[in-house]
Amino acid sequence: MSSCADPGCYRHFSIINIWRTLRGVVEDTPLTLLDARSVEGQDLVRGKVRYARRNGEIHLVRNNPAHHLFYFPQMDRSHALVFKQYGSRTSDVATELCSFARAAMHLSRS
Repeated sequence: MSSCADPGCYRHFSIINIWRTLRGVVEDTPLTLLDARSVEGQDLVRGKVRYARRNGEIHLVRNNPAHHLFYFPQMDRSHALVFKQYGSRTSDVATELCSFARAAMHLSRS
């Protein structure tokens, strides 16, 4: 195992997320996912993120009636969504969002 703490030392990395409610059943604001196959390039807007020691950039999504949304009402502590948020081998934001939505669709049908 490498002892390198610099992310540039690695050939590939992914960011994995696990979403789970911390308290009780989610009723008012359920988790909603957007299927990237329904996202057009003009729907994506660059946004700035400012942290104490660095600045970053994220993509925000403009509302579009053509978007396909999936939501997960009544999630409780026994439910979790696990998905890849980012992979360094993929530079296409829509592909990442799409894998996010596919993972969620699969879990919602289980």
